[in-house]
Amino acid sequence: MAKSKSQTHLFSVALDFGTTFSGLAYSTTNDFQKRPDLVHAFTQWNAGGQCLISNKTPTCLLLTAKKEFEAFGYEAENKYADLALEDLHNDRYFFWRYKMKLHGHERIKENVQIKDESGKRVPAILVFSLSIKYLKDKFSQILEKQGLNIKDEEIVWTLTVPAIWSESAKSFMRKAGVKAGIKSEHLKLALEPEAASLWCQHVPIERKESGISVADIGTRYMVLDLGGGTVDIAVHEKLPDGKLKEIYKASGGPWGGTAVDEGFIKLLTKIVGGPVINRLRREHTADYLEFMREFETSKRTLDPENELSFKVRLPPIISELCQNETGESLKNLVTTQNSPYKGKLKVLGDKLVIDRDLMMKIFIDVEKKIIDHVKGILRKPSVEKIDFILLVGGFAESPMIQHFLKQHFETESRRVLVPQEAGLSVVKGAVIFGHVPSTIESRVALYTYGYDASVPFDSKIHPKSKKILDSKGKPMCLDIFQTFVTAGTSVKAGDVVKEIVNFDGIEGGVLNLYYTEHSDVMFSDDKRLRRLFHVQFSDILPRNTEANQPIIYKFSFGETEVETEVQLPKIGFRKRISYKFKLE
Repeated sequence: MAKSKSQTHLFSVALDFGTTFSGLAYSTTNDFQKRPDLVHAFTQWNAGGQCLISNKTPTCLLLTAKKEFEAFGYEAENKYADLALEDLHNDRYFFWRYKMKLHGHERIKENVQIKDESGKRVPAILVFSLSIKYLKDKFSQILEKQGLNIKDEEIVWTLTVPAIWSESAKSFMRKAGVKAGIKSEHLKLALEPEAASLWCQHVPIERKESGISVADIGTRYMVLDLGGGTVDIAVHEKLPDGKLKEIYKASGGPWGGTAVDEGFIKLLTKIVGGPVINRLRREHTADYLEFMREFETSKRTLDPENELSFKVRLPPIISELCQNETGESLKNLVTTQNSPYKGKLKVLGDKLVIDRDLMMKIFIDVEKKIIDHVKGILRKPSVEKIDFILLVGGFAESPMIQHFLKQHFETESRRVLVPQEAGLSVVKGAVIFGHVPSTIESRVALYTYGYDASVPFDSKIHPKSKKILDSKGKPMCLDIFQTFVTAGTSVKAGDVVKEIVNFDGIEGGVLNLYYTEHSDVMFSDDKRLRRLFHVQFSDILPRNTEANQPIIYKFSFGETEVETEVQLPKIGFRKRISYKFKLE
């Protein structure tokens, strides 16, 4: 594994803020240099007065009536349940599985609000930053218990994010990290499948019969990060210098483990009706959470080789809700002649018993989306000849998902494998990323990037409506989308694109940076563009800056984000600008 040129930090800490579960892991620089796989995952999560040995804690947050932090994880679940028992929970704010609220949003406004489980609104930046701060503070407690006095600048922090998230969503996460108390210069964002890929370079993974291993030079492999909310896919090749090259753009979709949960709730809704489920979730949130936790545990045991029915314990209150909302008992609703699931469901005591084939169908509906997407990738010329498909993430530990993916994709020349500690691959790999982010040598650009510019007017291609005369009377075309990276092209980490244009003056001067999934956008007012940031020159340049001098834009591809620098060589001005804080 390639070492960074200079490592000034003492610790690399990864915060894995997941859809269903969150966790943290860390290692010292000294340990990493001796043994990169010596990464410690925190397991002592507090659950209502008792300490559970668990790799992760549920992603849920409890705020006071004043919107101040009260609890996170198991503690939040248990405290909210205790408050609900005494009917003291109604003024609290309880958030559960809220990370996916950022998925699919190409534009995230800085003041965007999200609803808690009872429908009350809170600024999203507050919810996310307090969640990150809890994980950050947990590591500070680890250091304190070990008697270590480590300065902030001696720690590099890495937040994990889905590779398929929009630039706006990634930028939002960075802002949340900074608001949580992490200095921007000490904060990195690791793409989840990339992090898992790095970890897989260091753990024992079964070889092919030919003797080829994932860590061998020239090996090409796909990583399926099967998380709670999303499935993220990366395809890498191991290079002679030990680095990794991305050979197909990151992709995926909202097909994680919670999609199975949603399928189960839809099935239940068809039986008891929407009002019952809505009341269970809104008015009896603690019971609903316990119910879903029970389902989460049970679904992980579902095995395609096992013929037994699937059982899940029902919350006692659901019988009362069914009677109040429908006038029927739960047992009658399940066994009614009109039920589309007659003969496939039954209630035995406090358990709902589901026919194995019906439960498998819920899995298959989710798995089909994953399988269809992976098939599409494997048809691409650059991906046809890969040696391994690695299944990582919490959902990868499901025997059902393993069975179907192996059934569809394992061949004589391609193995489908589940590495050791698949559920910790992302967070442990993110620790390695914090030490050596340059290990990913190149990535395939998901987007086309460019800025707003004016160019000499060409009547053959430019519309008259965009024609103006500059200060020298020269005809120019406004609103040109001047691209510096095109979607689908390979970009090396550390590459710098340099653009030199004429500085027209400080008044009204702006730099707008845009991105789009398309490669045929010509003008900056095209609705397919999304703005990364907007900078007024009057905010960053000296007031007396003269017009008509060269201005240089430098766009750097350091790791997982684009950084911008503005230079005016004539006056020796240089300013680094980060879109990381400039949300729509």
